[in-house]
Amino acid sequence: MKLRLLSTVALVLTASAFVACATSEKTQIASAPAVPGMPGDGTTMAPEESDDPALQPPHSLGTIVLGEAHSTSGPSGSTTATPIVSATFVPDALLTKTCKTALSNGCEIVKAPKCTKVKTSTTGCSSNEACTYDTSCSPVCKAFAVCETSCSADEVCQAKTGTGTGTGTGTGTTTLGECVKTVSFDAGPIAFSGTTTSITMYPPYQFESTGQGAPFLGGAELKVQASGATEAGFEKFDETFTATTFLQTKPSLAKIPKSDIFGTGALPIAWVPANDTIIISLSGAGGTATCKVQDSLGKFDVPRSVVKAALVNDTLSTGTGTGSGTGSSSLSISVARQKRNVKKDKHAKGTLELTSVKPDGWLELVTLSTESASFQGCAASEEICGDTCTDLSYDRLNCGACGNACSTSQSCYSGKCSGSSSSSGSTGTCSTCRSNAVNAQCSSYYSTCGGSTDCYYLAQCADACTTSSCVSSCQSSYPAGISAYAGLKSCLTSYCSGSCGF
Repeated sequence: MKLRLLSTVALVLTASAFVACATSEKTQIASAPAVPGMPGDGTTMAPEESDDPALQPPHSLGTIVLGEAHSTSGPSGSTTATPIVSATFVPDALLTKTCKTALSNGCEIVKAPKCTKVKTSTTGCSSNEACTYDTSCSPVCKAFAVCETSCSADEVCQAKTGTGTGTGTGTGTTTLGECVKTVSFDAGPIAFSGTTTSITMYPPYQFESTGQGAPFLGGAELKVQASGATEAGFEKFDETFTATTFLQTKPSLAKIPKSDIFGTGALPIAWVPANDTIIISLSGAGGTATCKVQDSLGKFDVPRSVVKAALVNDTLSTGTGTGSGTGSSSLSISVARQKRNVKKDKHAKGTLELTSVKPDGWLELVTLSTESASFQGCAASEEICGDTCTDLSYDRLNCGACGNACSTSQSCYSGKCSGSSSSSGSTGTCSTCRSNAVNAQCSSYYSTCGGSTDCYYLAQCADACTTSSCVSSCQSSYPAGISAYAGLKSCLTSYCSGSCGF
């Protein structure tokens, strides 16, 4: 029999985003403060037991999750709850290991591996390789198997045993593969009681909901019963556990201003406190950062360094990644209240050809309530002022800096107010200078632009703009006039630098 490793492990890793905050062998969770639990002190949870399976006794692992996820759709605060029901089983807990890096205040992040084997490749690997982590969490290029024929739905392409690699391709060698049948590692049919609706699942445990809302009441007593695997998997079990209570953030995540999300200080997150565990997750181009926090605190200020780590994909660039003036960026935030019970007295049976089955079984029973929201950052040429993206080079109300408003007789150009109240060295108003310039020093440029229909309309369009993105749009509409318009603009800028304050 062959193990269906890929799909099983993928499901476990999805659930584990809320279930555990494991560290790799190379990283350690930051030590807890000497006096934990004081409101507002930024304290996170002190780890009671390592979540890293490499630091635990060998065991197979089952994870059952009941939960609900809700998101606020805009400032109106309307919410929709979606039920979460999943069950996954793996023969060796080490298969669920993830490589995380410790950040500040006990937070961690999962980043994509950064390979450098092939400098000219976007992945850092050859075309027949994937960049991944090895067992010690070091990035490595690993060749993937290539089968001569397409595998059927119940098969997977697996490297041939003892065949090694095939012929060279110019960028590496090809690992020869063969299609092999897949089987699951499970616990047989699973049924729940104490839930708000009847739930029974059969391997491979796909839950399809016909409604909305949580599958449990807050604090309810729940029961799960498994009949046991017929082949490889967990033996039957019957367990009772208590559900968590429902999460409510304050304010709701969707109401957090962009200036807090993409600003420079810590990101404040608050919720109605209870007695379980809070897991805050931030997902962006840089990966997913998580912070495990003591529920009773009711709030946590996510360090800016953690937000930045989630925003910046350092495998592609070295930008500052604040999301403000550093390129278009987005950030998804979720806050989950989690109650997790671990039963370590279970047993697994059977044999598998691709991996060994650990006979000692651990069963994780998890209930959670999650709120999430997504935020879009500003374009590269813009900054956040309040809760609005704006171009400080052209915005008269935020000229050069947020809140720096030009007078009614001035305009904003290159981040400086220009007009009758310009710099002390000016002579005459900006508009007067420009009017004189087009008839004197800049007359040839003015004539050239006026003789071009595209330049004429480009100038009309661009002069009415208040953002650089608007100017770019005008240039896209009249590309043939860009050169002539640039000459006129350069002349006017140089001649009227004193009067216009730039």
